[in-house]
Amino acid sequence: MGVRRTARTSKDRRFATSPYNLEAEKAQARKMPKKIIVYDTTLRDGEQMVGVRFTRDQKLEIARRLAKIGVHQIEAGFAAVSDEERSSIKAIVDEKLGPKILVLSRLVKEDIDAAVDTGADMVMLFIATSELHLKHKLNMTQEQVKGKLAQSLDHIKERGVKFSFTPEDATRSDWGFMEGLFKMAEKAGASRIGIADTTGSATPEAVGLLVRKIKGISKLPVSVHLHNDFGLALAGALAGIREGATHINSSVAMRREVQDGLMKRQW
Repeated sequence: MGVRRTARTSKDRRFATSPYNLEAEKAQARKMPKKIIVYDTTLRDGEQMVGVRFTRDQKLEIARRLAKIGVHQIEAGFAAVSDEERSSIKAIVDEKLGPKILVLSRLVKEDIDAAVDTGADMVMLFIATSELHLKHKLNMTQEQVKGKLAQSLDHIKERGVKFSFTPEDATRSDWGFMEGLFKMAEKAGASRIGIADTTGSATPEAVGLLVRKIKGISKLPVSVHLHNDFGLALAGALAGIREGATHINSSVAMRREVQDGLMKRQW
């Protein structure tokens, strides 16, 4: 019910969006990013959903379809998982589908080498940073995590590949701790940094706040990896974009170990 308008102009009637979008954007005194990169994680996070296992051929077909619908980047897998996983990633890389191919890696030398050896365009480094994860999963202190990141950054620079860095469970992590890690990654030459709402527990306002904090200390592009446990992933993505995030994670049909981040049909 209303005039069909875009958020960019009151005269463009191609889309049915609210004319107040542009007014709200201007009121914030911030410009939205001119280009948003969608990077899809169906092939990696999607396979962590209970009962889901993709064959090599299925992964190739999914990658082809993601490329066909215009996804900018495809997170093809976690190379350290198995020989089969590495084979699937290499096959996707060899297809030369168009989208950039990304591979996940822990801060472990062998993981980084496995990821680099797939020939992927970028390695996505991560480590858990929340107090809960440090204590109950990693059994590490913040200082130990900093040391591990420093070693991994040195190694990946030696391998000469593009890389990003994201703290796992960032939305429940201490900001001061993450700030130091982000600065380390940027100084080492990271292509982008970002946050992961691993439990889907952050409100859109919280996502926007964290993106704003990152933009305040770094000039790098910022990514958001959001889960949809409480139905807030899309709102969180939009909040992140409003604060300057340029890379938004998505997945097909809510396939994840809990709930998908940003569903493709939502985006």
